[in-house]
Amino acid sequence: MRVAEVFWILYIAASLRLTETHADGVRLFTNGEDDSLELWDDLVTEDAKVIMADTFAGDTRALEALAGNPAVGIWNRGAVIHALAILRRRGVVSLETLTEIYARQRDLLLSEARVAKGRGESCENVAILATALLMVAGLDLREPSLRALLWPLVEADLWDETILNWT
Repeated sequence: MRVAEVFWILYIAASLRLTETHADGVRLFTNGEDDSLELWDDLVTEDAKVIMADTFAGDTRALEALAGNPAVGIWNRGAVIHALAILRRRGVVSLETLTEIYARQRDLLLSEARVAKGRGESCENVAILATALLMVAGLDLREPSLRALLWPLVEADLWDETILNWT
């Protein structure tokens, strides 16, 4: 099967709300950084979040596993952050569940940043994902509790000024 055919299958599954395809659809986005952009191109940055939300079957484990996997491309991981926000706005995921997931993502990002800085490596990808979390919490969901929860990312200077200019 070619990638273009997979695109259409994902779109059809989402439009029909085929929840039984959710876990397999999420697994399709479990690619490394280079493979992800080459394979999915704009789908991952534009539509993956909606596809994941529209096929959501009620269990957040597949989404959280994808978002928390440092071997997966950063844009794929970011799509999950946005998919969870969509599910929250729809009332499908509770604020409590979302808070728990975002807290784990925050802790993982802070850990990834410490490791990268310890090796003298760039934290650019961590900052991109942290920025996605901050944008979702502060701008999309406007939940004060999420802002406070994610503030350590700002304090650690893990936000991308080119994406989110706070000045």
